[in-house]
Amino acid sequence: MKTQPRYHPLNRNWRLHYEPTYQGLPVKCERHNHSPLVENFLEKTLTLFQRTREQHPRTFALRFDLYFPADFDLAAINHGSDIMKTFWRYLDSQFNAASLAHSPKTEYIWVREIGPQSDKPHFHVLLMLDANAILTLGNPAPSPDGTYSDNTLAHRIIRSWLGALAYPALDPLGSLVYFQKDPHTGEFIRWLLDRSDDYNWTRLFYLTSYLFKAYSKPVGQGIRAFGSSRLYRRTPA
Repeated sequence: MKTQPRYHPLNRNWRLHYEPTYQGLPVKCERHNHSPLVENFLEKTLTLFQRTREQHPRTFALRFDLYFPADFDLAAINHGSDIMKTFWRYLDSQFNAASLAHSPKTEYIWVREIGPQSDKPHFHVLLMLDANAILTLGNPAPSPDGTYSDNTLAHRIIRSWLGALAYPALDPLGSLVYFQKDPHTGEFIRWLLDRSDDYNWTRLFYLTSYLFKAYSKPVGQGIRAFGSSRLYRRTPA
């Protein structure tokens, strides 16, 4: 039997994972379909989940995808992870301007994907927020005036992505942000997780692990394929 490689042949820093569980938790790693996963990404995400549970009694979690317009400059897309840094800065500024009673304490992971039919990447994002601050998505459809000016999480995310692209927050550009839907009900997928809710935190980790499949990442190109909120922070005095 051929031995499965422990490290990615194009990036020796990436450890590969082939098993249906990781540290005792189920992962979406079916043989001949999603295997292997990048273990580094599993490890960092699990650490982030554990920290989020510790600091939030309840967590609001949301999955969405970020796309580029067809005429966007590919060189600008592939320049490190600057576009995502800009997106998070815009979103933080949206939250700061909202004067919320509680800080959302934004936690997130993102992965860069290259689709099979396009040379342009897109980003899959998992956003986790303190549910004491935000616990609803709102309607991502444009406002009556054709802009994305509502004070909802959906519109703040859309405005932040279009701002990162230096595009106006106008319909139909909002379609560049896709909020995941349940294929059976058509409802937007969002999670409200209690700190003690082991079942749903385990389920969320399983569904998120699908994002870490190695075959769809721009490996060996000097392009960052994964990012997260800072995993290690100085504890306030």
